[in-house]
Amino acid sequence: MADVTAELPGDTVHNDLFWLTLDGEVVAFLSVRHGLNDWLREAGGHIGYSVLRSRRRQGFATLALRHGLERACELGLDQVMVMCDDDNVGSYRTIEQAGGVLQDVSDQSIHGHPALRRYRIDLSAGSASLG
Repeated sequence: MADVTAELPGDTVHNDLFWLTLDGEVVAFLSVRHGLNDWLREAGGHIGYSVLRSRRRQGFATLALRHGLERACELGLDQVMVMCDDDNVGSYRTIEQAGGVLQDVSDQSIHGHPALRRYRIDLSAGSASLG
């Protein structure tokens, strides 16, 4: 799905997948979507990440998001959408620290999220906090 020369089926978007490892253990994954389809606009966004429960609160979400923003810049994106569950305080703080501006909180129960926070991060002129 990362091969931009490949024709993808249906409404699929090109996507890069990364695994963050520490001493041979996968501690997090990162997905960077090159564009958005209708579903991703509602409940997915450009960047998604997840950290192993036993490795949370150790900076891996910040690292994953930073790498995702760097990859989005490489792809030439000026702005990305990043989402998290409304009750995921750690994730929304991570997104906000990276320059995320809350767009809305919406009921996405149809997609398995009772309340989903949608953020936009501006990547133009180094607006996002990649440090």
